[in-house]
Amino acid sequence: PGRYTRPFLEQRKREHEARIRRVTEYGPGTQTTVLQLKVKIGSQIVEVDRTEAFEALLPRYAVADPHIIDLTGLGDEEPGAFYQLAADRIRRRTSQLYDTGSDIERTRHLSVLALAPIPLLVLLGHCRSNKIATDFYQCHRTRKENRWNWYEGEAAVRFDVRRLRIGSDPGSVGLVLSLSGPFDPATLPTSCDDRHTLYELHPADVTPNTGLIRHRDDLDAFRAVYRNLLAEIRRDHPGIRALHLFPA
Repeated sequence: PGRYTRPFLEQRKREHEARIRRVTEYGPGTQTTVLQLKVKIGSQIVEVDRTEAFEALLPRYAVADPHIIDLTGLGDEEPGAFYQLAADRIRRRTSQLYDTGSDIERTRHLSVLALAPIPLLVLLGHCRSNKIATDFYQCHRTRKENRWNWYEGEAAVRFDVRRLRIGSDPGSVGLVLSLSGPFDPATLPTSCDDRHTLYELHPADVTPNTGLIRHRDDLDAFRAVYRNLLAEIRRDHPGIRALHLFPA
């Protein structure tokens, strides 16, 4: 009785009822194809726990084993060859994902679970098809279990944009994303000089931190502000040749 208290048992009952409710909702419209990115971060190989992943997907379910882009054999993250080899593999494997006859033709949906250095995550997002509906999942590393499940019941993060400076060349633009950490101007490369107009996208009411994105609504809020900002940049800088992105 001391260990299995009434509140404990009632909570387990509610969790089990919720699981059964989700399982019985399965149908063709809840199928998904799962894509994972496996890479060393520091000295550790980051693994996506299969049970945690499938729990996070509910009420969707994977129709096949996850497609895993494994970069662990490329060694440690270093400038130069590592990024070139990793980029080539990501491009090749994501292209294969959309080949004729692949399971994504049947599901018409992709679920992405990835932990990797930011440049590789940006490339992975760039390589995916925008013709297939895609859900992204965040690993909440402070949790002991269900680390890939979105939090619920809190207000979404609000995002804002500020222009840090006006550059002398209308076609040169830099964008800082202050999400997992605050922006330090001293960290910008010297090539991003006074010619560049510089914008910053940041959370409106909280300090940037590694646990900032906790809810699916947070991701949707970021996506809306980011896309709107890109449209404004195209409008205000018609001669832009490239957007220099500095994400934290």
